[in-house]
Amino acid sequence: MKTIKAGMTRQQLLTVFTNAGGSHAVPPEWFEYRNCPWFQVNVKFKAMGKPVRDLDGQTRTHADPSDIIVKISSPFVADTWFVLVPDPPKEQRN
Repeated sequence: MKTIKAGMTRQQLLTVFTNAGGSHAVPPEWFEYRNCPWFQVNVKFKAMGKPVRDLDGQTRTHADPSDIIVKISSPFVADTWFVLVPDPPKEQRN
């Protein structure tokens, strides 16, 4: 997990991490550790792909394997609120 550093590519990042829950339109992007998705990092990239114009006229750059990591956060534990919610009392269960 700590082997990924600024200056490496998105492709190198994806050997250790995977996308965390879908696409991200605004930086930073969140990635989760492949061996345990509870550990995540935020990553900012320098886009290396060619910008394209969408049907709505906006210019966008899509994720490219050659994108360069500009900044990567320290690993952190993902939000675990769903684990901490207690079961309802037995009389409320169906």
